[in-house]
Amino acid sequence: MRLRPVDALIGVMFFAALGAMLLAVRGEGDVAALLFLGAFLADALHSAAPTADAAHRLGVELTNVVRLIAFGICPGVLLCFAYLPLGREIGIALGGTVVVTSAVRMALQAVRPLEGATISSGLPRAFSALFVVALSASSVFEYEAVRHVAIGLLPLVAALNVTRIPFLRPFVQPCSWGRVGLCALLAASVGIGFALGSGFDVVLFWATILLFAGPIAAWRPMAARERGA
Repeated sequence: MRLRPVDALIGVMFFAALGAMLLAVRGEGDVAALLFLGAFLADALHSAAPTADAAHRLGVELTNVVRLIAFGICPGVLLCFAYLPLGREIGIALGGTVVVTSAVRMALQAVRPLEGATISSGLPRAFSALFVVALSASSVFEYEAVRHVAIGLLPLVAALNVTRIPFLRPFVQPCSWGRVGLCALLAASVGIGFALGSGFDVVLFWATILLFAGPIAAWRPMAARERGA
């Protein structure tokens, strides 16, 4: 068993997540969230690579472990420290929910496949983690009412990791000009957002679209396959 060159992104993902957690402990939540975005981008690029064969099984297993760290433990830690002003118990409970659902999803992947070529069973951990981190780092999170509403919302988002609801996996879709244009729009809007000082508000906007549009987009190819069967 051996690693592929693209598996170097696994290391980028790991160290970005580790740095984010260390910065969160030091109280630098905004910089920690930026490092998490680096881990998310590394995972997106890794997911876009061709699927590993049996000879590269080591990279597959390393990816599963690092994704638990980057999209389970890391967002859980960031969320825990974001909620410290409202109470340590609330932060631990919310962060623990993110970690537990991510770990359960990893265990489920070991006993039954959760992901097909383009469709995932349940919300992929990377996207639930993106929503959690983007919300906690956005300007709307500064409002106490939003933080209280999120106490009920965030566990529901985390729980989507272990459901049977189909979600589209956008980074493994066949390449097309439409998808290239959409990625360019996404990158440009996020870049402009950070330039204007509201980058995580833009990231939260796109994460919310992925959260709600994922099942709808996944239903269309599934329905087409059923009609063709």
